[in-house]
Amino acid sequence: MVLFLLFVALNTPSPPPGAGGGAAVCICFTIVPLYFERRRGQANAIMMAGVCLGQIIGPPLVNFLQAEFGYKGATIIMGAILLNACVGASLFHPIAWHQKRVTRPKIDGLQEGTEEPLVPSEALDTNSPMLAVRRGLARVRNHSIASLGGSSLGLSTIDLPGLAALASAAEDDNGDASSSSSRGSGTICNILKILQRVWCSTVSDLRALRSPRALIIAVGGTLCINGYLNFVMMVPFAMQAGGYTLQDAAFCISISAVCNLLLRMIVSTLSDWPRFSVRACYMAGFGLISATMFVFPLLTDLRWMMVVMGAWGCGVGANMGLYNLVMIKVMGIDRLPSVFGSCCFLVAIGFILFGPLIGVVRDVSGSYSISMWVLATMVLLSLCLWLLMPATKERGADEAAPALAKKP
Repeated sequence: MVLFLLFVALNTPSPPPGAGGGAAVCICFTIVPLYFERRRGQANAIMMAGVCLGQIIGPPLVNFLQAEFGYKGATIIMGAILLNACVGASLFHPIAWHQKRVTRPKIDGLQEGTEEPLVPSEALDTNSPMLAVRRGLARVRNHSIASLGGSSLGLSTIDLPGLAALASAAEDDNGDASSSSSRGSGTICNILKILQRVWCSTVSDLRALRSPRALIIAVGGTLCINGYLNFVMMVPFAMQAGGYTLQDAAFCISISAVCNLLLRMIVSTLSDWPRFSVRACYMAGFGLISATMFVFPLLTDLRWMMVVMGAWGCGVGANMGLYNLVMIKVMGIDRLPSVFGSCCFLVAIGFILFGPLIGVVRDVSGSYSISMWVLATMVLLSLCLWLLMPATKERGADEAAPALAKKP
C-alpha cells in the first residue's frame, strides 16, 4: 500500500494542467482518505509528498529534456511519463474486491453459513434500481464485508443514490442497445445521459455550500490558494526588479519547496495523533503565510529573503498538508467528495478572477510590494473566516451526527 501511494503521489500533477490534471488531483485527494482511518494521516503525507517532489524534481528534469531533445521531444517524453499515472489510477480498486468473505451464525431471517447482505432489504423496494446493484454485488462471491482487521469503510461512505442512478442508467443503456437498430443514435443518447449525470452530480455537490462551515472552508481555501500561488509567481519578477538575478529567485523558491515538502509530511503524519489539533495547525498555516507575504517586500538582504521564503513554505505546507483532512474533521468523511468538489470549483473561479485583478493592481500601482500586500490580505481574510468557525458550529448541527444517529 505504501508503494501504491508513493506511485500515485509521484504521478500526481501539480499544479493541475487543465481539465485532465484537475480531475486526477481531485480524485486522489478524495479517494485516498477513504481507504484509511487509523493511518489516514500517514497515507495523506505520502500522497502530498508528490506535489512538492514535482516542484523540486520537475524544473531540472524539464530543463534537461529541453536541452537534449528540444521542446517537442521534451513534451513527448513528459507526456509518456505522465501516462504512467494510468497504472496508478488502475490501483484504485473498490475495497470489496480485496475483502474476505465472512460467514455469519444463524440469525432471524438468515440461514446459517450465509453472508450478511451488504444492503438491508428494507432499504430497497421491488421496483428500485438498487436491486440491480444488489444483484451485482451478490455475483461477486469472493468479496464480502470487512473482517475485524479490515477497513472500516462502510455503507455510510458509499453514494447509494449514485449507484442506483448508475445501475438504472446501465439498464436503460442495455435496453436501448438491444432494441435500437441505430448504433450512432444510441451513442449520442449515452453521451447525453453521461453529461446529464455529471451536471446533476455537480449541482448536488454545490449544495454542500449551503452549510456555513462548508462555505467557510471553500471561501477560505479559495482566498488562500489564489493568494499564495499568485505570490510565488510574482516573486521572481519582484526580486529581479529589486536588482537580484533569476538564479537568486529560483534558489529562494527551491528553499520554500523543500520546507513545503517537509511540513506537509510532518503535519499529515501528526494528524493521526489524538492530541494534535488539525484545525489549530491549519489556521496557523494561514497566519504564517500571511505574515511572511507582508514581510517579504520589505526585505533587501538575500539571506533574510531565503529565511522568509522558507517560513512561507512551512506555512503553505502546514496549511495544504491538512487541506482535505480538515474537511474530514469538520464535515465528516461522508461529505468529503462533495465539499472538496465545491472547494475546487470555487478555487477555479478564483484563478479566473484574482489573477487578472492582481495584474490590474500591479499596473495601476506600479509596485510589486502593493500587489503582494493585497495577496497577503486575502490570506489574512481566510484566517478571519476560520475564526468564525466555532460560531457556525454552535448555530448548526453537525452534518455527521444524523449519519451516526441512524447506526444501530
